[in-house]
Amino acid sequence: MRGIARLRSFSSFVAVAVGFWLVCVAGAARAQDAKATGPLRAVLQAVNPTTGAINKDQSRGNATFTSSGDHVQVVVSVNGLSVAGSEEGADADGTGNSYPRVVEIFSGTCEAAVKSGTSGAERLPDIELRSDGSGNLEATTKTPMAKLVGQTVVIIHPRKPGGEAGTGKINACGVIRGK
Repeated sequence: MRGIARLRSFSSFVAVAVGFWLVCVAGAARAQDAKATGPLRAVLQAVNPTTGAINKDQSRGNATFTSSGDHVQVVVSVNGLSVAGSEEGADADGTGNSYPRVVEIFSGTCEAAVKSGTSGAERLPDIELRSDGSGNLEATTKTPMAKLVGQTVVIIHPRKPGGEAGTGKINACGVIRGK
């Protein structure tokens, strides 16, 4: 009888231990999934319009990416971008002028974007800057969260309003990373 009691006790212990292990593994898998789909962020660094040098010590804003059902919500906030040499457009709310900038998600680095352009990048709607160089954009991207990590957000002063993607001078750029 003692042998049977010990066997039952050992079996119960094994069952509890296996159950605990399964709960831990499932929790780790959920945490990993949350990391892959959790909020992402790009700090937008200033780019010198004349030299193309990226100033990693000078932030011009940020872009955040949040999974929202079957799409990814993008919020871009910028400040201090130059509006010099821009063509003015009437602000949508009638309170002044706005200065459009192209916003793109580019699969290369900031340095590659500055050097060779952003051909093939996903273009988001333009961000409309106020006269102080600040602006906000809310949009969605077709790129899944898992593929965004390591790509870059590029803000471009187009050669002309409504200009083609990949043309113009880059004002700011940042690598998309986990928060």
